[in-house]
Amino acid sequence: MAYILNHNTIQTEDLVGGKAKALAKLSQYNLPIPEWLVITPNAFYDSLGPDQKGALSHVQSHTDALDVFKNLTLSTEVKLALENAITTICPKGELLAVRSSALEEDSQAYSFAGQLQSFLFVSPQDAIERVCDVWRSAFSQQVLNYRKIQNLPLIPQAPAVILQRMIQSETSGVAFTIDPVTGNTEVSVISAVYGLGTSLVNGQSNADVFYINPHGKITKTHLAHKETADVYNPEQPNRIGKMSVPETHRKISCLQDFEIQAILKLSHSTTQIFGYPQDVEWCIANRQLYLLQSRPVTTLGSHKPGISRIWNNVELEEYWSDVTTPLTYSVVCRFYELLYKQFCMLMRIHPQKLVEQNDTFRQLVGLIQGRIYFNVSNFQHIWSFVPYFTEFQNIIESLFHKTLTDEGEEAPSSSPVHWKQQLTENVFLLKSIGLQLYHYLLLPNAIKNLQSDSEKIFSDLEHLELHRLSPDKLAVLYHQLEKTLFPHWAICHLNNIDAYFFQMLFSKALNAWCGEEAETLQNELLCGNDSKPDGDLIQNLETLAATLTKTPDMIPIFCERSLNEIQSVIEELPEFKTAYDTFLAKFGNHSFGDLKLENPMLLENPLPLFQTIGKIANRKKTMENTHPPATIRINAEKVLQETLASHKFKYIILRWILKNTRARYQARQNIHFRLCSLYGWLRQILITIGFQFQKSHLLSDAKDIFYLSIEEILGYIEGTATTTSLSHLVALRKEEFKKYTEAPAPPNEFETIGTVYQSALQTTVSQDNGPPDNKIQGTGCSPGIVRGKIRFIHNHSSQINFSTGEILVAEHCDPGMIMLYPAVSGLLFERGSMLSHAAIISRELGIPTIVSIPGITHWLQEGDWIEMDGTTGWIKKLTF
Repeated sequence: MAYILNHNTIQTEDLVGGKAKALAKLSQYNLPIPEWLVITPNAFYDSLGPDQKGALSHVQSHTDALDVFKNLTLSTEVKLALENAITTICPKGELLAVRSSALEEDSQAYSFAGQLQSFLFVSPQDAIERVCDVWRSAFSQQVLNYRKIQNLPLIPQAPAVILQRMIQSETSGVAFTIDPVTGNTEVSVISAVYGLGTSLVNGQSNADVFYINPHGKITKTHLAHKETADVYNPEQPNRIGKMSVPETHRKISCLQDFEIQAILKLSHSTTQIFGYPQDVEWCIANRQLYLLQSRPVTTLGSHKPGISRIWNNVELEEYWSDVTTPLTYSVVCRFYELLYKQFCMLMRIHPQKLVEQNDTFRQLVGLIQGRIYFNVSNFQHIWSFVPYFTEFQNIIESLFHKTLTDEGEEAPSSSPVHWKQQLTENVFLLKSIGLQLYHYLLLPNAIKNLQSDSEKIFSDLEHLELHRLSPDKLAVLYHQLEKTLFPHWAICHLNNIDAYFFQMLFSKALNAWCGEEAETLQNELLCGNDSKPDGDLIQNLETLAATLTKTPDMIPIFCERSLNEIQSVIEELPEFKTAYDTFLAKFGNHSFGDLKLENPMLLENPLPLFQTIGKIANRKKTMENTHPPATIRINAEKVLQETLASHKFKYIILRWILKNTRARYQARQNIHFRLCSLYGWLRQILITIGFQFQKSHLLSDAKDIFYLSIEEILGYIEGTATTTSLSHLVALRKEEFKKYTEAPAPPNEFETIGTVYQSALQTTVSQDNGPPDNKIQGTGCSPGIVRGKIRFIHNHSSQINFSTGEILVAEHCDPGMIMLYPAVSGLLFERGSMLSHAAIISRELGIPTIVSIPGITHWLQEGDWIEMDGTTGWIKKLTF
């Protein structure tokens, strides 16, 4: 009978416990496991005398077990077999680790962690006695109590015992291929200490802990203050002593970056071999990583919560605020998928990687309770493909108005960088810089091409009589627009990269070179930047309002009367009608909420336009802007020149940065104008399909088309639909989306775990209700100090419900609001940035504006009077 086995001789039926069988299986894959052998339970039973065997069957307590095993020793046959086996793994008398491997131990159901004894630094001569001690520990009081709690038979099967060559480790720890606390399968956890792992196992020392995502990036790190480490000390009874950790090493990571990656790779290898999450014990000695043992993660049971997703809609609210219809959402999904694929191609990402990440591209946005949200994790993953991703971290964080490392700080690198690695990184950096320079030089021409191509396409569309086209031809037209124009908006991301870059340079240069003047100059130098065509829209509105002021008695009609009444008097104003027809020809397919397909265009409902014109005309009649934006800019340029009069080189550099900042801002507005035009044409095509479906009695109302997805519409036309009863789908959706409009909106950012629509929305950011005092500060982005009464803008229907000269307050800026700007005296937005449309247009028009004001919509009440400073960002409540 074989008493001693190794990885080559263990058979499936051998009762050697899970730990030994795991080592045997792992050893077949040539993993770095120290030499080992296992003593079978048969060695235990064959070493018992007749009296001991009889007494064993009557053991009822730990005391009984002590009597049975008091004189336990190995039989002569077992002892000889063990001594011979030890010489094969320790030919030079190396020390051993002696551990148990019981049948129930380290199984998926039970761990028996710490219940059975283990011995380290055991000499070959002492190995026999330590093996007997392990057998005795299987009948200890704590083991018997554990078995009772777990409803296991009181008398256990004798454990097998593993003897493994001892490694005097410099660093030790455990690695979980799943988060053992939350059950998150997307996270691996590594704990590490200096020296032996005993201090980690018995809880005497704090460990460095690293959380790693599926892509190998460390998302969170906890570095412990490590004062001592367990090390080999032959003078101690258990041969383990304490060593003081050098002061310089106590607060830094005990693992180098490449070691973390090696441990991660090793632990995931064990998961792939066994097919379920593993708890891996490892150590490092003389720069060699060793796997000591691997066992299933037992703390999770059957609970597998699933994938964690972070959702954020801060940036999207500027375009798709509030509840959005299924049609708009489905078009937005396709838009972002094609846009980001093209963006990655421009950034020279390998095509194969794009194919591999196809699911990620398709899941960049989601629809939660009728509102569009970014899937932040997927966006971050896509951006991580971009060369030197960390250089663009600020851009992405601005996009989501959050720090992408909220889950934790990335581990500081403690590893010295090899010169070859440094050279590779430097070459990669140079290539990345070259790529960005290439795009910087070509960007102006690319934007011009987009403008000319889109204008040509839109001009061709104007000559089509859409209502005469059949649904299948309209579907072809939609496909052409999507295929031709959707991907080309990727240049807006390149433009935004440049815009954020030059804005950052501009701000830093001003602060470094202009001292106290910097805060005022930053906004004033960006005023009055003539941006077309959005600036042209404002200019056309001003022209219409100026024309209306020639007949003052008409102004109240435009401000207060119905659409029919206003349209009836237009015929009496030939000059106004000519200007109005010109305006509609250029801007008629725009609306409040330009990118929401369900929102009627100005061509369909011009009432908001007429009312806005009336309010602008009323303002022109009552007040004039004494500080036009062009004048503010010119004066600021003089101050800048005087401030840097003795620093000509700095002045030249700053002027160049300013020129590029203005150009990128202007390009951002131009691109957005074309995008709004595209969505206007998409709406016309789709609403025309809706009328066709209405005529065919597929829908009861043409506008019901907005409650279908683009895939369902095209699928019905092209024969790929799974449901042809469109009216029933619409009825179901209307009922569901009505509930969304009546219910409170979800937070701007939250987390879901597992199946999204079955998951509770767990808020990941605190909701700020504003400060208790009478002052609050945001980001000033358009200069000027004004006093006035505030008016909240809550939704599209109330956007024109304000008096001329009031200060508008909103959670975010809808680009369609720009038609209101000439009639207001100031703008306050709870969210936004220096690059938001509100900031850019308000600077061009010279309207004092403040963005990114936490809690402003809770802090103020309708009708409050305030004083605001668009330069410093301060807002003060006024009392009378």
